[in-house]
Amino acid sequence: MKNEGTEITLSQSKKVDLILFNGTDRNERINGQMGIIISNKDGIKFIHSSSGKAHGVVITELNNYYMGRFVKVIRVFD
Repeated sequence: MKNEGTEITLSQSKKVDLILFNGTDRNERINGQMGIIISNKDGIKFIHSSSGKAHGVVITELNNYYMGRFVKVIRVFD
């Protein structure tokens, strides 16, 4: 997905935009996770599948951990 859609800034993001992250191995700089933005009011929130403690689909606020892995936001649907 990293080569699909139109790249946009975090501040331009809106519901249904895709947010891409590197994988959990910080030494590998490859896309390893993707989420769908569900809100950009009072902070960006996205839904994604977690391999962490939750082990399932979760809603997460974009925090320092995910900003450290952040790659870009893309708009696939207008």
